[in-house]
Parts: sequence; structure tokens; C-alpha cells
Amino acid sequence: MSTDEKEELLSWLDIDEITSIQQSFNRISGMPVSVVTVDGNLLTPKIGGTTFCDILVQQSASACSLCANCCKYGACEARELKHGTYYYCHMGLVEFAAPFIIDGQMVAYLVSGMVFDRAPRERDIRYLASIYDIDPDFLWEAARKVPVYNHSVIEKSVDGLYNYALIVSSTTEGRLKTARAGAEIERAAQMKNDFLANMSHEIRTPMNAVIGMADLALNEEVSDNAREYIGQIQSSGKALLHIINDILDFSKITSGKMNIFEEPYSFEKIIREVTPIITTRLGDKSEKVSLNIDVDPSLPSMLIGDSARIKQIIINLTNNAVKFTNSGYINLSVKASEKDADSVKVKVSVTDTGIGIKPGDQEKLFESFTQVDSRRNRTIEGTGLGLAIVKQLVSLMGGNVTLESEFGKGSTFSFEIPQRVADKKPLCRLDDPKKYSFLAVDEWNKAFHHFHSAADLLGIHLQSVEESDVSLSALTKWTSQREGVEMFIILDKALADNGFLEKNSIPNESLPSLKVIILAGTYDDTKKWESRANISVIKDPVTTFSLASVLTGSKNAGSAPASPEKDSFKFTAPDAKVLIVDDIPMNLKLAQRLLERVKIKSDLAASGQEALDYLVSGQNYDIIFMDHMMPGLDGIDTTRLIKRFHPKYSGIPIIALTANVMEDARKMFIDEGMSDIIPKPIEVQTLNEKLLKWLPPDKIVRLP
Repeated sequence: MSTDEKEELLSWLDIDEITSIQQSFNRISGMPVSVVTVDGNLLTPKIGGTTFCDILVQQSASACSLCANCCKYGACEARELKHGTYYYCHMGLVEFAAPFIIDGQMVAYLVSGMVFDRAPRERDIRYLASIYDIDPDFLWEAARKVPVYNHSVIEKSVDGLYNYALIVSSTTEGRLKTARAGAEIERAAQMKNDFLANMSHEIRTPMNAVIGMADLALNEEVSDNAREYIGQIQSSGKALLHIINDILDFSKITSGKMNIFEEPYSFEKIIREVTPIITTRLGDKSEKVSLNIDVDPSLPSMLIGDSARIKQIIINLTNNAVKFTNSGYINLSVKASEKDADSVKVKVSVTDTGIGIKPGDQEKLFESFTQVDSRRNRTIEGTGLGLAIVKQLVSLMGGNVTLESEFGKGSTFSFEIPQRVADKKPLCRLDDPKKYSFLAVDEWNKAFHHFHSAADLLGIHLQSVEESDVSLSALTKWTSQREGVEMFIILDKALADNGFLEKNSIPNESLPSLKVIILAGTYDDTKKWESRANISVIKDPVTTFSLASVLTGSKNAGSAPASPEKDSFKFTAPDAKVLIVDDIPMNLKLAQRLLERVKIKSDLAASGQEALDYLVSGQNYDIIFMDHMMPGLDGIDTTRLIKRFHPKYSGIPIIALTANVMEDARKMFIDEGMSDIIPKPIEVQTLNEKLLKWLPPDKIVRLP
């Protein structure tokens, strides 16, 4: 066994534990005890002892050497016999040694005894003194003070010391095996993470071109058939990306790499962001499946938690509902419970009228890689990880998930999480709900159901009438009966488009308190109404805060932007210039074309060295987009060289373009001096958000 191996095994011994054993053994037996390594060095201070043995150590090198050999012999014998045993040393003392065995190797041993089992004879002691050149009178005097023990006490002490050593060896071996197993698990987990990171990179790199080029193609003049085919390519690419993200998230959770980041957020923003995702996912089903959203207006306006993960959970649950619901409705509700000044429990439920789940299958739903009734649901895509991820994310946030379902009739998935309160002001507060009054005309549209729900939650009175009962005189009478009340007539867009307002002279100067709310579909074009005085538009699904925003002064309150990507193009930067660094020509072309849509000029570098050449030539850039994995100089090496040798560019934001979206990688990019990251495939909205964040403000031209 090498010196390094000995040192490594010795390091696993708990010195404090061994010292405590020495002290206990010394108190019980009265015998001195020490711990010696196999190389003959003291591992811990000797406890107890006699002048007789100390003389040998201090005054006779040869006697000391023999003593060390005796101890090692005794330890080896005890190891061989697998029980304690004693022996006589060269000075006639009774000694015994107990080995510490770690990983099959003896690394040290306990030594005790150093007593006589009968009274010493002066003649023998003086003879030993002459052999080792020690003052005989001094040695004889010391020998007379050595304790004399009978064999019964010695044998019990031998057994006791051996058992002590056995316990220490066993516990140390356990620590070593646990550590090695942990290291092996960590190594295996790291290998898995490395594999997933590499696979993510290898898959995301071509997906960047598939999704990105499809997006660019959809903005070109193409035939309807080609547009449909390209749309299918883009949709399938995004579905594949969703599967990849599920697998990565599950991997991060199971390896303990998933972190919950808490910051102030509003549930209103979460609902506004998830609504277009759900409606897009519904697609053609929206004709038969109604999306209802009920948000408790008493929910605190600002909470503290991980809004991104909460949004992910809601999307996973609603996606599940969309998959298995072909008619009826999907209801997303958010309620507050157990509120106090500092915290609140938020309960989010997703109810659907889908196929439901058999009682025997409900327990399996939250297991990883599980899809119940796979034969019946063979056309439904997915990894079987969505609900497992939901359960574990909710658990990380200190909450719980519940399920209620009746086979053939539908299901309700709910999760409840504790959240801290940042601002206890209610999410939708109306100072006096009684000052508002609604008259709903021809309530046949599904939007009216959502409107009723929101009005009820806000405590507002609503009256229904037929179109035939509406006239200017009837409206005049209605308003005269409600003095001091803000009055709204509610109708759907189809009725408004058919001339209802013009026919009834609405709005009318003689009825200044009468206002109009038009209920429209999520993607309806409502520009002709948005410019009219006293007319507001609410896009489906109607929510408490979209209704409250109209009542409190915000003219148009669609539940969410119809197209977040289109909204993200509301700027240009014609005077800005960026450098794009990527070793794949397709990625360079894609990034350049995406930037051209906001009129940004760009230079393209196919390697880290080519990027440095641009900088050496004195080119000026506002942002450098840097690919991570490139042959030769990779993105990190290139960033280091820019920061170290090109001080002129040290303040320019360097944004990583990466297919590695593992949490450790994100931290690595920032630690290496990059300003931000954009995951691949590049999403237009993400790209434009980063441009708005990092471009000089004076180079951004806002569009109306």
C-alpha cells in the first residue's frame, strides 16, 4: 500500500471519536492507551502511562524500536486470530494491540497493557538496564511503580480494546463506503447530466434551423398550401422541443439541480401570459371547447415566489386538459385561502370535461414516464413526464397536488402553494361595485358566460335583455332609473358588426353615462371599435382583472396579447450593429435574418478567431452574440480573450447563443463574463427582449 493510499485511509478515522474511546478505556481499566500507525507514528496523544515505559522511549533507541515491533506484532496477531490477544514485550510487560481495518487494510492500532502480571524481580530489571544502557537504580525504581494486574482483568481489557477497535473499524468502513457510493452516484449523475447536455445541444442545434427558418418562411409570400406545410413543420418542431424540455426538467429535478427562484410577481401577469398559450394549443378545438378563467379578486396584487415555475405548472396542467378534452369546457381558477398580513395559500385548479381517469389509474398518473390507458390514448403525444414534473415542482415550493376525476366525465387537477405577500392590496379592487350596472344584450355567445362569472366575482349587478327590447327610449328610461351609477351595455362583436350600435344611436350624447363593452374572440380584429369614444373591448376569455381594468379606466383589456411575437417587433434599431459568432452557417444566416426584421445590421464570424479578427480591425459593435460550442476557440475562450486583450470591447454585452440550457451552464456563462444568454432554438420574442435590454437606448426606435 502506497503512502498516499495509507494517508487517504487514515483520513477517514474520526480522531475525536478515537480519543474519546482512549479516555473511556483508560478510566475503566486504569491502563495507558495509545494509537499508532502502521509506520510507527503516534496518531493521537498517549493517554496514561508509566515512567518505566517512558524511560525506554526517551533514553534507549534500540529498546524503543523493539517496543514498536512488539506492538505491530500484537496487532497483526489479533487481526489474524480475529479476536483480542496479549503478549509479553521484551521488558516483561503484558501488552495487547487491536487493529483498525479499513477497506481490508490495517492502517493503525490501539496499544494498551504495559503492566505486569506478577511482581517484577530486581535481578531481571537490572539485567535489562545493562542491555539497553539505562541507569539500573532509576529503572528498578520505575518498575516498582508499574501496576500489577491478574490475568482475569487483563483478559477482559484485551477483549474490550479489541471490540472498541472493531466498532471504530466498522463505522469508519461505513463512512468510506457511503462516501464512495455517494461519489459514484454523483459521477453517474454527472455523466447523465453531461449526456443530456450534449444531447440537448445536438438536438437543439438542428432544431434552431428547423423552427427558425420555418418562422422566416411564414413571413414570406408563399401559397396557402406551402404556408400550411411550413406551419406544420414549425408546430412539430416546437412539439419536439417541448419533449426535450420535459426530459431536461425531470433530469434537473431528480438530480437536485432544480432551484426555486423567488421574486415579486403578479398572478395577473401569469394569467395574461398563459392565456394565449392555452388558446393557441386549443386551436380548432376552440369551437367546441370553451376556456373559462376565474381569478379571485381578493388575491393579493403582488406575491413572492417563482412565477416562471408556477406558469410552467399551469401550462402543463392546461395542456393536459386540452389533450383529453374534445367538447365542453376547460376552467382555470385561482383562489386565495388562509390569508394573513405576510402570507397566503394560493389554490389553482384546472377542471375539464374530458375523458376522465379510471380510479385504478389515478395513482399512476404522477409516476415518471407513465401514460395511463395507452391503447385508448395512443394518438395523444407526450413524454409521460408532465404530471411528474408538476408534482415535484409543487413539492419544491412546499405545496401539494390533488386530483378528482370521474371516468368519462372529466377531471380536476389542483395544486396549492404557500406564497409570501409583497403587496396585500387586492388584485382587482372596486371601491364600490354597486356604482356599476350592466345590461347584457342577446346572451347566446359563450363570452357572456365568462363575463357573468367575472361580474359575479366582482359583485356587480347584471341584467339581460333581448335585442328586440333595446331602443333609444328604453335605454333612456333604464339610465334615468339609475342615477349616479355607471351604466354599461354589453354585446358581442358579431352584434356590433351588424349595426346594432348605429341602429340604436349608441353611444348617444343624451346618455353620457351609458358606455359600451364589446366582447370579442381572442384573435378578432377590433381596431374599428377601439378608437370609438365610450366603447371598450374585452377579448375572450373575460377575467376579473380584464373587466376591472375597463371599469377603472383602461379602455381595452384583452386577456392577453393575441400574438406576443408580433408585439415584440414594435421597435427598430437601424443605427445598431452587432457581431454574430457561430460555426454553423445556417445559424449565422438565421440570426442575421431575425435581426434584419428590426433593421439591425450585423457582421458574421464563423469562429472565435474570426470574431477576434473583426475586433482587431477596429469594428464597432453594440452587442456580440457568441455561440458556445465551436471548434478551436469556443465561446468561453473567445470571451476571455476579448475581456483580457481588447479593453475597448470590455463593456460591450456578450450574449451567449447556446443549446446547453442546464442550470449549471447558465451560471457558467455569467461567471465567465458573458452578460446574458439566449437558448437555442432562438425564439423571436426572447431575442427581441434581449435586444431591448442590452442595446443603447438612443439606438432603439419605438413603433406605434
